[in-house]
Amino acid sequence: MNRSTSRDLYDRALDVLPGGVNSSVRATRPYPAFVERGDGAHVIDADGNRYVDYVMGYGPLLLGHDLPESVRAAVQSTLSGGPMYGAPTEIEVELAEFVARHVPSVEMCRFVNSGTEATVSAVRLARGYTGREKIVVMQGGYHGAQESTLVEGASDDPRPSSPGIP
Repeated sequence: MNRSTSRDLYDRALDVLPGGVNSSVRATRPYPAFVERGDGAHVIDADGNRYVDYVMGYGPLLLGHDLPESVRAAVQSTLSGGPMYGAPTEIEVELAEFVARHVPSVEMCRFVNSGTEATVSAVRLARGYTGREKIVVMQGGYHGAQESTLVEGASDDPRPSSPGIP
């Protein structure tokens, strides 16, 4: 399998990105495959190699990379009103109502931009509700990039991979 373009991109990235990547989860050895595009349930790297995309953007791409026309139309319709306002909108109310209607255990929800934000919100809610400070995290698991839940290391080697990780 040819991966020379990914290797070249990695060498360039090492000059401007710590460790050559933007996240330690992307730091695969000997170097990561640099993805160029997605196609359905697959990604194609900069060398043209095709892989099944088991990551799917860590959740947002569960429908795959090649969106059906109806999804494209909905996205385009939303974008035509403007990308973001920093203020409440009717569509977020409609989406929250949809979630509450279709997930019986959900009475209310909060939308966030990342898994890290979701974890921060969950920890804050749990601490506020219980009055307890201590939380449980799983060794070797990923719970977001905030200090209160940052854990690294494999189950057989639980040492942090770099200084600064508790």
